[in-house]
Amino acid sequence: MILEAHRLRAGNPSTDPVFATGNGAPISMNNLLNDQILPALRRCAHCSKAYNKLHVGHQYQRDESRPDWRGWHSFRRGLATNLHDLGVDDLTIQRILRHSNVEITRRAYIRTLPEQSVNAMARLENRLTSMIQ
Repeated sequence: MILEAHRLRAGNPSTDPVFATGNGAPISMNNLLNDQILPALRRCAHCSKAYNKLHVGHQYQRDESRPDWRGWHSFRRGLATNLHDLGVDDLTIQRILRHSNVEITRRAYIRTLPEQSVNAMARLENRLTSMIQ
């Protein structure tokens, strides 16, 4: 829905980049990282301002509740894992990540979260218990 609204605002491009700069060129991944992602992650624990902003009355201290940036591969792996946790099927995740083979997506990108393992074992226990009774 959000992506569809963005496409409409951008004139519904079919061959041009979906995310473009003001002059129509593709967005630079490094600019996206430095201008949007890192400032969102590197916030002050006291005032919530970005790292490079003025911190009046205190020294900058990183908000440790925000995750560290671990690189684009980790970003993509986190996306795949979160989509999988939301119930998105593996083929759709493969297409979103633009992998040529779904096995690459399954083997290298989708991770099982600890709570997923616990929940799976609880469901199995419930099923076995109901079968025994």
